[in-house]
Amino acid sequence: MKRIIVILTLLVAVLACQKEPLEGGWRYKGIYFSSSDYLIPAHNQVLNYPYTLVETEIIVVSCGVEESGVKEIEVCDGIRLEPGQGFPYYTNAPEYTPKPYYLVQTLKLVIDPNISGNSRKAKYRLEDKMVNAAEFTIVQD
Repeated sequence: MKRIIVILTLLVAVLACQKEPLEGGWRYKGIYFSSSDYLIPAHNQVLNYPYTLVETEIIVVSCGVEESGVKEIEVCDGIRLEPGQGFPYYTNAPEYTPKPYYLVQTLKLVIDPNISGNSRKAKYRLEDKMVNAAEFTIVQD
């Protein structure tokens, strides 16, 4: 009888200690800008450009940012970021492990000339397929 009471007490204690569900959201990691030989975390980066016309490509390394994953947070006339093509990049994992891969993508950045001389900025968020995100700012002085 004692054993049954002990087992029931433990069972009640275990059932009463359930985990609270975690709230979901974006993880601000896992998206990088490529700069020659470096990978720079893209979150909270500020990209500065001159007041002249700029047409360049930003190279993004992530698990795959789709066209719908490029979001404008702060809109600015004259600054446009357009999704581009991507290709897979496989890491150097040992043969016996599944090879993780990232997608290397180019985003086309077009900034019109800033005739007024006032500083302009736009803020974007990139969201990939694995719930990773990065918010960054483009500033034209």
